[in-house]
Amino acid sequence: MINTTATTIMASYANIGSPAKRRALHANSSNENTPSRNNDTIEMPLLRAPFSRRYCFVCDTDYSKTYSRSCSINLITRAETLLTHGIVIRKESTCCEKHLDKNHFKTDAIASIKKNKSNTSTISRDELLNLLDDLNMAYRRLESMLQEANRRAAIDFDDLNRLTDEQYFILTGINKPKLEKEELIQVLQIDNQQVRQQQI
Repeated sequence: MINTTATTIMASYANIGSPAKRRALHANSSNENTPSRNNDTIEMPLLRAPFSRRYCFVCDTDYSKTYSRSCSINLITRAETLLTHGIVIRKESTCCEKHLDKNHFKTDAIASIKKNKSNTSTISRDELLNLLDDLNMAYRRLESMLQEANRRAAIDFDDLNRLTDEQYFILTGINKPKLEKEELIQVLQIDNQQVRQQQI
């Protein structure tokens, strides 16, 4: 989960503007002190995950030789892993599905990524700016999802369209397309009669 400090940083960072503007501001700031080159690098306390489309970067599984299902690491997962664990995951990276729990890496997966790897990495200026852009996009996406969730009622059985068939079944144990509101009332009445008969 992105903590309050990280959220504040991202909000301030977002106010700077577009990626091009941020790069321009960085270049101007650097020129005031020392010459800046596009290949400038910095040593940072970040771990860089290996990149491959054929192998899982967590357990090194070769997808072509096993039946392990792979998946691409989405923006939210990459941002959360960077902020929480200090692990840089490149765009379009893939891993086995078993290593993920929704948008989070499982504890053993994180331990496997960190095993026998340096806790520091040399990162270029452009790569660092790209990471900040990714964090900014993830922050905005999460903010949008939160706003959308706040606008919706948590549960509203008067409007069945608010719930998907799967959500309706999980909450009630009844398939929504098969039972309308009146039929649901009949089912509840039958259940109440059975309970009363058992009590008698």
